Amino acid sequence: MGGFGAVVTMPNTDPPCDSLDVMQQQISLRKEAMAAAGKPLPVIMPACAMTKRRAGREPVDFAELIKAGCVLFTDDGDDVADDDVLRAVMLRFIDAYGETSIDTARPRLMFHAQSKEMMHGGVMHEGAVSVRLGVPGIPRESEDMAVERAVRFGLVFHLPVHITHVTTMGAVEIIRRGKDAYAAAGLKGYLTSDVTSHHLTFTDEDVEWLGALAKSNPPLREAFDRDALRAGLLGGTIDCIATDHAPHTAGEKSQGLMDAPFGITGLEIALSASLNAIGGGMEKAARVLRALTGGPSALIGAQKSAGVLAESTLANLCVYDPAEEWRVEPSQFAGKCKVSPYAGMMLRGRIKAVILSGALAWGELPGAEGAV
Repeated sequence: MGGFGAVVTMPNTDPPCDSLDVMQQQISLRKEAMAAAGKPLPVIMPACAMTKRRAGREPVDFAELIKAGCVLFTDDGDDVADDDVLRAVMLRFIDAYGETSIDTARPRLMFHAQSKEMMHGGVMHEGAVSVRLGVPGIPRESEDMAVERAVRFGLVFHLPVHITHVTTMGAVEIIRRGKDAYAAAGLKGYLTSDVTSHHLTFTDEDVEWLGALAKSNPPLREAFDRDALRAGLLGGTIDCIATDHAPHTAGEKSQGLMDAPFGITGLEIALSASLNAIGGGMEKAARVLRALTGGPSALIGAQKSAGVLAESTLANLCVYDPAEEWRVEPSQFAGKCKVSPYAGMMLRGRIKAVILSGALAWGELPGAEGAV
């Protein structure tokens, strides 16, 4: 219902996706679901952990996982805090695939760049709003310093690095300068990043009235940070839009800002929410669409037909009405998460149908039945 034909799943599962067995289990579950549904479902591309059990102590078996087709490795939700362990991760990663020719679709290390030591138990952005609410905040420096570290390590080891869910103005500037440094070192395309639709939409001011519905990790920042994210996306510093989809029940999110889990559901509203956040105009819309389609498909090395619309390619696409206005009703979400900070918000533009592998997978397409 979100228009996706392929999704990359994160390894913060139980058990963590840190081995070939767990990776293959995810792929098998998707095949079983598709057989039960009797129609095509989005492709699942599991990202695997950088360290065993995402514990930040011992690298995974990169060689085995790369051979099996994994293209993204991350301890998503956690950074690899120990410099010596991160060096070991990068050396093991180099050994797994070898230093071959430049290729932006080669496997990457993806960083949830945030220093836990600097989070100080925070539940939202550290600023005037957190002070007003009397809750501990997460300073932007916890992200800025971790992003700088990840960029520096990638440059030193000549490895492809992806920074996920960027939130601060400082991080955007570090990535912009980092891309220049990578290009100067002959590593153009080795540094990439993404932003989420909710960080493009909301700020810490919204936490005051949305409460735990707007509690995410990393947190919603200030308006000037959000403006920098929008500018970074439109200017090309930020390459992709990701959902960081983190579903939770209404009961979990009703526990209050201090006790509720971090996370916002994003799959079913990402396209419309991102377009509405960035604003009108064909040029801006084209950039958003690229950040949700061709950009990420190139990043993960998907087949050439993924993320493009061209003659003689397999039809994987969504039909989108840019003019239709609709009210977000989480109770109507297909997923198990029925709460969202977007609840009640009016969005312009709505997905009408999804075609996967040439067949209608969801929605209505007048005049089309079965194969398209």
